[in-house]
This record gives sequence, C-alpha cells and structure tokens, in this order.
Amino acid sequence: MDDINNFLQKLSINSNITFCVNSENGENIFTSKGFVKNSDIIHIPLFLGETNFLLIIEKKFECFSKLLKFTIEYKYVDLYSTKEQYIV
Repeated sequence: MDDINNFLQKLSINSNITFCVNSENGENIFTSKGFVKNSDIIHIPLFLGETNFLLIIEKKFECFSKLLKFTIEYKYVDLYSTKEQYIV
C-alpha cells in the first residue's frame, strides 16, 4: 500500500488537487497535505482491486473527478500487475 500512497501524494502535489481516500467503512487510507474536509465536498466511488473506496474531493474540483478516478484506478492496476509479475 506504500506504493499507492506515494503515488497519491505525487498526484496531489503535481495536480494541485487536494483529496482523501477512505475505505468503505470510513477508515482513512490517504489524505493530501492541505486537504480540509468541509461541507463542500463530493464522494466518488473508487474500485481498487476487489475493495471499494471513496475518493473525497472539494466540489470545486468536481470537473476533474473522472480523470482523477481513472488515474488512481489505472495506477493501482498497474502497480498490482507489476508486483504479481515479480512473484511469477
């Protein structure tokens, strides 16, 4: 999970979009530096492997939500596939 957390941190810094990722049960997995959870946020479902998560971003970043979701899910699959290849 460290690899995906490192990626999420870089993504947040390079895109200037602050966000957090929580598990379905509300456990925090990742929070960008500077992210403030307020009443003006949206929740986007994320599917990482066989687990459901929520991507939480400020409403002002909603126009980037689909791209952000795709980028995170794609990178997770990429990281998971790479690790699986090392095992085989």
